[in-house]
Amino acid sequence: MNKVQIADYLATGDEKDVYHSELRAEYMAKIDLTQVDFAKAFRIFVSQSGFHVGGLESQRLNRMSLCFAEVYLRDNPDCEIHDAYGADALAQSLLFIHTIKFNKANDSGRGGPRLPSKQDYVAMMRGQNMKKTTKNGKLVED
Repeated sequence: MNKVQIADYLATGDEKDVYHSELRAEYMAKIDLTQVDFAKAFRIFVSQSGFHVGGLESQRLNRMSLCFAEVYLRDNPDCEIHDAYGADALAQSLLFIHTIKFNKANDSGRGGPRLPSKQDYVAMMRGQNMKKTTKNGKLVED
Protein backbone atom coordinates (compact mmCIF):
# COMPACT_ATOMS: atom_id res chain seq x y z
CA MET A 1 0.00 0.00 0.00
CA ASN A 2 1.19 3.51 -0.70
CA LYS A 3 0.69 6.41 1.74
CA VAL A 4 -2.55 7.62 0.11
CA GLN A 5 -4.01 4.12 0.25
CA ILE A 6 -3.04 3.84 3.93
CA ALA A 7 -4.81 7.14 4.72
CA ASP A 8 -7.84 6.08 2.71
CA TYR A 9 -8.05 2.74 4.55
CA LEU A 10 -7.56 4.33 7.98
CA ALA A 11 -10.25 6.92 7.24
CA THR A 12 -12.80 4.37 6.08
CA GLY A 13 -15.97 4.02 8.13
CA ASP A 14 -17.64 6.31 10.65
CA GLU A 15 -17.69 5.98 14.44
CA LYS A 16 -20.22 3.12 14.14
CA ASP A 17 -17.67 1.08 12.16
CA VAL A 18 -15.98 -0.60 15.12
CA TYR A 19 -13.18 -2.24 13.11
CA HIS A 20 -11.95 0.96 11.43
CA SER A 21 -12.49 3.05 14.57
CA GLU A 22 -10.31 0.66 16.56
CA LEU A 23 -7.77 0.51 13.73
CA ARG A 24 -7.51 4.33 13.70
CA ALA A 25 -7.16 4.40 17.48
CA GLU A 26 -4.41 1.76 17.41
CA TYR A 27 -2.53 3.57 14.62
CA MET A 28 -2.85 6.95 16.34
CA ALA A 29 -1.58 5.47 19.62
CA LYS A 30 1.83 5.10 17.95
CA ILE A 31 2.08 8.78 16.95
CA ASP A 32 3.79 11.12 19.44
CA LEU A 33 3.27 14.89 19.17
CA THR A 34 4.30 15.71 22.74
CA GLN A 35 5.51 19.28 23.28
CA VAL A 36 5.30 20.20 19.59
CA ASP A 37 3.54 23.44 18.66
CA PHE A 38 0.23 22.98 16.88
CA ALA A 39 1.21 23.98 13.32
CA LYS A 40 4.39 21.90 13.38
CA ALA A 41 2.52 18.96 14.91
CA PHE A 42 -0.01 19.12 12.10
CA ARG A 43 2.77 19.14 9.48
CA ILE A 44 4.36 16.12 11.18
CA PHE A 45 1.01 14.34 11.30
CA VAL A 46 0.22 14.83 7.61
CA SER A 47 3.75 14.28 6.27
CA GLN A 48 5.67 11.96 8.60
CA SER A 49 3.10 9.59 10.09
CA GLY A 50 3.11 6.99 7.33
CA PHE A 51 0.13 8.24 5.34
CA HIS A 52 -0.78 11.10 2.99
CA VAL A 53 -4.19 12.81 3.21
CA GLY A 54 -4.02 14.54 -0.18
CA GLY A 55 -6.82 13.35 -2.41
CA LEU A 56 -9.04 11.98 0.35
CA GLU A 57 -12.73 12.71 -0.03
CA SER A 58 -14.06 15.19 2.51
CA GLN A 59 -15.58 12.78 5.08
CA ARG A 60 -12.37 10.78 5.21
CA LEU A 61 -10.28 13.93 5.46
CA ASN A 62 -12.51 15.04 8.35
CA ARG A 63 -11.92 11.72 10.14
CA MET A 64 -8.15 12.08 9.79
CA SER A 65 -8.28 15.69 10.95
CA LEU A 66 -10.25 14.64 14.02
CA CYS A 67 -7.68 11.89 14.67
CA PHE A 68 -4.97 14.56 14.62
CA ALA A 69 -6.97 16.70 17.04
CA GLU A 70 -7.36 13.82 19.47
CA VAL A 71 -3.66 12.86 19.25
CA TYR A 72 -2.57 16.47 19.75
CA LEU A 73 -4.78 16.95 22.81
CA ARG A 74 -3.71 13.58 24.24
CA ASP A 75 -0.04 14.49 23.92
CA ASN A 76 -0.43 18.15 24.96
CA PRO A 77 -3.03 18.20 27.75
CA ASP A 78 -1.93 21.62 29.00
CA CYS A 79 -2.29 23.37 25.64
CA GLU A 80 -4.73 26.26 25.28
CA ILE A 81 -7.00 24.31 22.95
CA HIS A 82 -9.89 23.08 25.01
CA ASP A 83 -11.44 20.25 23.04
CA ALA A 84 -11.13 18.09 19.94
CA TYR A 85 -13.68 20.24 18.11
CA GLY A 86 -11.47 23.33 18.47
CA ALA A 87 -8.31 21.44 17.54
CA ASP A 88 -10.06 19.87 14.54
CA ALA A 89 -11.35 23.26 13.35
CA LEU A 90 -7.87 24.75 13.68
CA ALA A 91 -6.28 21.80 11.84
CA GLN A 92 -8.78 22.04 9.00
CA SER A 93 -8.19 25.78 8.74
CA LEU A 94 -4.44 25.12 8.46
CA LEU A 95 -5.11 22.63 5.68
CA PHE A 96 -7.30 25.23 3.93
CA ILE A 97 -4.61 27.94 4.24
CA HIS A 98 -1.87 25.56 3.08
CA THR A 99 -3.92 24.46 0.07
CA ILE A 100 -4.58 28.04 -1.00
CA LYS A 101 -0.98 29.09 -0.47
CA PHE A 102 0.83 26.20 -2.13
CA ASN A 103 -1.54 24.64 -4.68
CA LYS A 104 -0.72 26.23 -8.03
CA ALA A 105 -4.25 25.51 -9.28
CA ASN A 106 -5.50 28.01 -6.68
CA ASP A 107 -3.72 31.03 -8.15
CA SER A 108 -5.61 34.03 -6.75
CA GLY A 109 -4.36 36.12 -9.67
CA ARG A 110 -6.55 34.00 -11.93
CA GLY A 111 -9.69 34.18 -9.82
CA GLY A 112 -8.80 31.36 -7.44
CA PRO A 113 -9.29 31.59 -3.67
CA ARG A 114 -7.20 34.15 -1.81
CA LEU A 115 -5.57 33.81 1.56
CA PRO A 116 -7.70 35.41 4.26
CA SER A 117 -6.30 38.46 6.01
CA LYS A 118 -5.27 38.02 9.64
CA GLN A 119 -8.50 39.79 10.66
CA ASP A 120 -10.61 37.52 8.42
CA TYR A 121 -8.85 34.43 9.77
CA VAL A 122 -9.55 35.45 13.37
CA ALA A 123 -13.20 36.08 12.47
CA MET A 124 -13.39 32.73 10.68
CA MET A 125 -12.04 30.92 13.75
CA ARG A 126 -14.12 32.84 16.31
CA GLY A 127 -15.94 30.48 18.65
CA GLN A 128 -14.12 27.34 17.51
CA ASN A 129 -12.37 26.78 20.84
CA MET A 130 -15.05 26.63 23.54
CA LYS A 131 -15.87 30.32 23.08
CA LYS A 132 -12.22 31.18 22.51
CA THR A 133 -10.45 32.18 19.32
CA THR A 134 -7.03 32.88 17.89
CA LYS A 135 -5.71 36.44 17.95
CA ASN A 136 -2.09 37.42 17.48
CA GLY A 137 -1.06 33.80 17.91
CA LYS A 138 -2.81 33.45 21.27
CA LEU A 139 -6.15 32.03 22.30
CA VAL A 140 -8.38 34.61 23.92
CA GLU A 141 -11.96 34.97 25.14
CA ASP A 142 -14.62 35.95 22.58
